[in-house]
Amino acid sequence: MEGWKEGWEEFYEKQYISAVRKQGSVISEYLVRNRWLSKAEAVILAGHGRLHAVVVHTKKGTYLRPEFHAKAFRDLVR
Repeated sequence: MEGWKEGWEEFYEKQYISAVRKQGSVISEYLVRNRWLSKAEAVILAGHGRLHAVVVHTKKGTYLRPEFHAKAFRDLVR
């Protein structure tokens, strides 16, 4: 389809994960803008492109991985 069409665009600022909490060896919560998010909430936000993280799907479940050249989550443990 060619041509110009009037429309609108939504702009969302991507947020950074500044800290993580672990239960045993598994990350359970992520700190985003002074608010702790559960793993499920963070996965949803990252899936919609609102977090600087990559969603990884495996047979055992879904988890987040930091973006390329970003600080590893294991270095952000509180």
